[in-house]
Amino acid sequence: KIWMVGNVLGGGIATYFALRRGMGCRSATAFFITVAYFFGGAFATRVEAGHFTVVAATALWIPALVCTWRVAGVIRSKGLGAMGDVRSAFVGAMIANGLVVLAGSPQYVLYLFYLQVFTVLIAVGNRRWWQGLAGLGILWCGASAVSAPQWFPTLFYLPFTGRVTGTWMVPPSSADRWNFWLEYLLPFPLGDDLRSPHMHLKNVWETATYPGTMTTVLALGSLVVLFTMKGVRWPPHLRLAWVIVLLGLYMCGGGWLPGFSGFREPMKARAV
Repeated sequence: KIWMVGNVLGGGIATYFALRRGMGCRSATAFFITVAYFFGGAFATRVEAGHFTVVAATALWIPALVCTWRVAGVIRSKGLGAMGDVRSAFVGAMIANGLVVLAGSPQYVLYLFYLQVFTVLIAVGNRRWWQGLAGLGILWCGASAVSAPQWFPTLFYLPFTGRVTGTWMVPPSSADRWNFWLEYLLPFPLGDDLRSPHMHLKNVWETATYPGTMTTVLALGSLVVLFTMKGVRWPPHLRLAWVIVLLGLYMCGGGWLPGFSGFREPMKARAV
């Protein structure tokens, strides 16, 4: 319990200051976002269930993304060689990423990586996208050094784990794919798995599709607005909206991104 409280408290403080100083949010705004995240359903249910590794990993997601945004913004304006101008943000993202790895939940490390790739592509734009991704690679190299005490010894253990010896996920059945569409539109349309049966072939932990639905709807809405405006160029973040919409539809049909097929709960990837 002490370890759980420490992760929530430390992550909450880091999140507040990352929003306050890194994003320039007002105190009330940073406080509201922090409380909404740490007391929201996605995070609070993990605390209640005692999922220590997940809580430890996701507690630092927002600071990691804020620092990544700051670094990518400098790369966009000055290039890869100017990362030293935001040394504190780079070190902050490196440490946050390293601590996420140290939490021992590789599933959520991969989720964070995909989130940071999208963050960099949005912040950097077209001109220096490769420099932005190179900067992200350098950042993760530093994070690997920070987390080496965790991942290096486990390299010798991995060949003996169940995830390597035949428990890889297979594509969902056709019946399950139809349920995917219903789960994508509503959080628990077929029962909550507690008071009433849940028809989905997975369990309640794997129905974290509602945030992904809202993201897809907002991305589609931005495209609709763009089509109604005349003489407007396609900025990079709206071009990326196409990617988000197509990705959402692909995940809705039961698809996976590279790396998700080996995890116990690949459907939660749609929340990314």
